Amino acid sequence: MLTWAATTFNQIGPDVDLDEFGVLAEARSFMSSLSPATVRSGSWTGDLFKAVDSGRLSLAEAMAAISAYVIPSLDTTILSKGHLLYDLAQNPDQWTKLRENPEKIPFAVLEGVRRNAVVRWFSRFAVEDYEVDGALVPKDSRVMLLYGSANRDERRYANPDSFDVDRDARDQLCWGTGTHMCAGMHLARLEMEVMLEALVEADVEVTAGPPTVSLNRGLYGYSELPFRIERRDSVSRARTQDDDKRQSTKMPPVHRADSL
Repeated sequence: MLTWAATTFNQIGPDVDLDEFGVLAEARSFMSSLSPATVRSGSWTGDLFKAVDSGRLSLAEAMAAISAYVIPSLDTTILSKGHLLYDLAQNPDQWTKLRENPEKIPFAVLEGVRRNAVVRWFSRFAVEDYEVDGALVPKDSRVMLLYGSANRDERRYANPDSFDVDRDARDQLCWGTGTHMCAGMHLARLEMEVMLEALVEADVEVTAGPPTVSLNRGLYGYSELPFRIERRDSVSRARTQDDDKRQSTKMPPVHRADSL
């Protein structure tokens, strides 16, 4: 499923690898195989099919909802977690503040999403002529929205490149807005908040090495992230032992010959 999602977002640009369309065909085949008989009763997919039976949803609406959760939601949440963990490792003062003030966890999640927009861009059609900073966007023209740029707009955010768990980033645009708001954003936020709550409760230190950025036209995230989690008491003991070793290996004092 992760391959399906990454391939879907990668189908942007003039040099698309045609072999990737086979992956998308596999995804479509899986989606078309779903039915009340093939999903677990009581699951969220089962509930959607029940809504079809009751007339609350059409089959097309139910399948669109399933597709929206299965294909574009998995890797976006995973990549957002990677960015968030790396930001905390690179900003130990913010991690300390979060450990000492766990009520800031929801703000930290939104700040991580703001600072690192996983979805690079989306396009929309202008429903009317619209002027942006003196430039006219004609009606019916296609517009590319760069979420990463909007979320680091210095006119809206002070020090936009910094990671600040005190920042109120509820108006960030990574999950869209209005009728285009991401349907799975609440689940994504919950997953990241629970992850941070577990790390705070475990009382750990977090460190990270240089990440490898994934080459994807539509997604911004890491394909590799060296990451270490250590309990703070273990880190403290290790530092104490290192200090003791340095003390024990000090060179003996050198006496001047004229003092002997």
